[in-house]
Amino acid sequence: MNPLRVERLQAPLPILFALLAVLWTVPPGIYPLGALASSALLAALGVALLVDSRLSAAPERSFLLLLLIPLALSFPWALERGAAVDRLVLMGGALLVFAACRRLRADEARGVLLLLVSAGALLALHGFWQYLDGLPRLLQEVEAGSPEAARLRTLRIFARFVLPSVFASFLLLVTPVALGLARAGRGWRRLVPAAAAAAMGLALLLTRSHGALAALLGMIFLWRLAAARRRSRWTLAALAVALLGFMVVTWSRDGVVTAEMEGPAALRWRNFHTAVAMFVDRPVVGSGGGGYGAAYPAYRLPGDNETRFVHNSYLQLLVEHGLTILLPLGAALMVWGRAMRRAARAAPPPLAGVAFGLGAFLLHNLVDFSGLLPATLWTACALAGLLVGQLDDGEISVEAVPDRPDTRLRSLSWVAPLVLVCGFGLFAALSRDAVARGQQFVLEEKPGAALAAARMAGRRAPWRAAPHLFEAEILLHHRDLEGEQGAWDAYRAASSALQRAPVWPAAHAVRASAAAALGEPGLAAADLQRAVDLYPLAPRYRRQLDVLARRLAEPAEEQP
Repeated sequence: MNPLRVERLQAPLPILFALLAVLWTVPPGIYPLGALASSALLAALGVALLVDSRLSAAPERSFLLLLLIPLALSFPWALERGAAVDRLVLMGGALLVFAACRRLRADEARGVLLLLVSAGALLALHGFWQYLDGLPRLLQEVEAGSPEAARLRTLRIFARFVLPSVFASFLLLVTPVALGLARAGRGWRRLVPAAAAAAMGLALLLTRSHGALAALLGMIFLWRLAAARRRSRWTLAALAVALLGFMVVTWSRDGVVTAEMEGPAALRWRNFHTAVAMFVDRPVVGSGGGGYGAAYPAYRLPGDNETRFVHNSYLQLLVEHGLTILLPLGAALMVWGRAMRRAARAAPPPLAGVAFGLGAFLLHNLVDFSGLLPATLWTACALAGLLVGQLDDGEISVEAVPDRPDTRLRSLSWVAPLVLVCGFGLFAALSRDAVARGQQFVLEEKPGAALAAARMAGRRAPWRAAPHLFEAEILLHHRDLEGEQGAWDAYRAASSALQRAPVWPAAHAVRASAAAALGEPGLAAADLQRAVDLYPLAPRYRRQLDVLARRLAEPAEEQP
């Protein structure tokens, strides 16, 4: 029986999920067109859930209510409205994918697993090409001594995920699934998944992600512990020693043990300290989705790295959504813990591989942020939904749920808000695409077209600050576009950006330039001082403030 035969897919859910999985090889959080297509498919996935005969009142509705409480409470206090809306889209898409995969039949679930393993194998091959040819060629094109050159010189592969650690997190999810399929198959059905697992395992090593390898060791330890076998006692002890030795060697290399505090582990430790300081300032409702990245410049200390992530997804969620996020986060972890224990003891090998991969992914997010990126989070939620659905029901019944008005109304009550959230994601993706086209117009020295693209981006997603700041920058650098009115429009656009992101230092600096062009040095000095307060370690804002102060002092010195 071929689980991938089209006539066996009796619902549009697996087909839509297949299209989404293809798009996930290009992370939609980075490329605008990928985000646009993914948001459209997520909306279609929600509609498919409504018309699917297997839809019934489900725990997703209760979990949606739990999730909406922290998101709704933190949204009015968000330091960056655009990032807060992106967080809504991220979580809404994750819940939609979970609900869709929870309703897959056994043959459809196997098809989805084969699809993900195939995608992982292709990405591993892409990573091998990067290691052998792609990265050395890129290294010749970038400026010597730049941070990008230093990153490429390590030859850490990242495929289409931009960062090696994110690629490693994806491989942690998919490689155990390939091993489970290989163990359950026979003949070529065993050899092909085994070859894919070997390729992905080698790619995981080539990412050289210490956090991913530590998560893998930790998950092996937890898995053996959950299996509850007496003969695994010595294995547990050996794994514990191996994990401890790995951490000591890594920390020693990065200077954590020797107090030199250099390297990735030390930088993550400093990020944790910064996150704790932010949480203490806003413990209940947090700073909204993306609030850590918006507030980080004001908390950054000398020696800290520039980042928008804590490198601990759980701590970042706590910082950005406050104590209220603990309830839905705890519920999700409890569901996974229950499923993992069942899978470790009695599940078929493919489902055991799914449970193992999810556990490694969750452990990896203690030292990374892949749980806050669409490509990896949605993949994890798809696997989680598939695991829960297959463990609870074995195979979901194909009998249609009675089409009663109350059933459809209950379904609409939780699916419709998620589809609406995906609509926001569509407009945000269109806005990002317009900004990208505007930046290309700037490089081509077409300021008029760039200005039109910036204003179009602002109309498509009025809650985002970046299009308004881009418009202000264009008007300030090309004042001949609108004459004397250009400075006023630049000041208005920068003010609009600050309404949506009040702690953005760059927006304050741009508005200061517009105020100076209008002959308002007092307003310019106030904005520059605010930029200095929000980012004390940025010397450019301090230099601009000093230049403005000297200009203000010159007329006073000329007076008798």
